[in-house]
Amino acid sequence: MMQKIANNIWKMSIDCNLYFLDFKERIIIDTGKRGNRHLIEQFLGKLIDLGSIKKVIFTHLHYDHIGNF
Repeated sequence: MMQKIANNIWKMSIDCNLYFLDFKERIIIDTGKRGNRHLIEQFLGKLIDLGSIKKVIFTHLHYDHIGNF
């Protein structure tokens, strides 16, 4: 479910495309809908401690993009 698309960049295809950027600061772009939280915890949680994320960027404010974090 998590796909590495470049060095330090991961993509998770759920209802929206969630991106995880693992650089000096850890950033998530779009967080998916609340009902998919268990998938995010399961797959992204294997890569990192979710508490280490410093920024969240939303591309827009639809529920399927902002439901977590």
